[in-house]
Amino acid sequence: MPDDPERCRSCGGAEHYSRVVQIRDGYGPEPVPRSSTFLPAKFRVVVCGACGLTEWFALPEHLAKIRERFTPESPPPSSPPGT
Repeated sequence: MPDDPERCRSCGGAEHYSRVVQIRDGYGPEPVPRSSTFLPAKFRVVVCGACGLTEWFALPEHLAKIRERFTPESPPPSSPPGT
């Protein structure tokens, strides 16, 4: 599939639906650290209208805690030499 952020990475479709959802208390691990004990994490969910591919995105306000508490999968970008 083309590397186009407006297209589905699975089927190339251009019809997407999204909404912000909140993870309710339940059983199992917390996917994103809570900002407090009373506020469950929120995500933006995007669904391709053609094939149904569903992607979950952490909201920007959760990214600092994710960086603190999760193990990086890849090294952080390095600074250019001499900076």
